[in-house]
Order: sequence, then structure tokens, then C-alpha cells
Amino acid sequence: MERLEEKHLLTQCMTEKEEKYNLKNKLCRAAVAQKKRKTLNDNKQRRVREKLELLEAKTEELENKNQVLNRQIFSSEEYACLQKRLKDLQHRHNEFWSLILNPSIPSLNPVGTMLSSALPPGPEVSFSLFQEGTFDLRTEGETLRNTSSDVPFLAVGVSF
Repeated sequence: MERLEEKHLLTQCMTEKEEKYNLKNKLCRAAVAQKKRKTLNDNKQRRVREKLELLEAKTEELENKNQVLNRQIFSSEEYACLQKRLKDLQHRHNEFWSLILNPSIPSLNPVGTMLSSALPPGPEVSFSLFQEGTFDLRTEGETLRNTSSDVPFLAVGVSF
């Protein structure tokens, strides 16, 4: 009988030790998992914080741009006057380049009236003088035309 009691006590002791060991093992795994979750959470928080800082900087930049644009707003009368002036200047510019680049093609206006308004009084200027230098004028004219079309005349949010 002693042997049975001893065996029973040893078995009971072994099960208690196994339970403690299993519990300790479970706690270790739980601690490792918790540490991993904490690291992932910290990384997510850091990324979200960085995104928030970027968005705040962009918001500030856009607010600054908005303030600059609000300072440049014209009244409707000034805008209409500037738009009319722009169209007039564009029309004059196109007439000028059509005369320079295509001297043999007459424009809508008679040549005599264009010359009299564009040139000082004096002897008539022949187009042959212009034609000798048209190659340089054409290349310069095209570069000017290309660069002027890239740069907007007015920085107002209305397109023409």
C-alpha cells in the first residue's frame, strides 16, 4: 500500500510540475507575442505620425499659396481691362510676326497703313532688307513664341 501511495504522490507531483512547466511555457509565448504586437503597433504609430507631419506640412504650404493668390486677386473691372489689353497685345503680336515671317503675304490691313503706323516717317522700307535677315528673325521669333506660350500672362484662376 505504501508503494501505491508513493506512486500516487509521485504521479501527482509530476502532473503539478508539468502544469507549472506548461503554464510557464505559455506565459513565455504570450510575452513574446505581446512584445511582437507592441513592436508592430509602435511601427504603425511612427508611420502614421510621419504621414500626419507630411500632411500638416502640405496643408501649411497650400494655405501659404492660397494667401499669396488671395493677395493677387483683381477686381472684375481691372480683370476685364487686363483681359482686353491682353487680347489686344496678342493680336498685335500675331500681326507683327505674320509681317516678319511672311512678308510676301499681305495681311488683312493694307501694308501702307501698317507701315505708316509701325515705322517712323521717312523713306519706304523694302521687304528685301528684312528678307536678308529673316532666317535669324524666324529662329528667334519661334523661340520667343515658344517661350511666351509656356509662361502665362496672368496668374488668375481663369483660362482664356
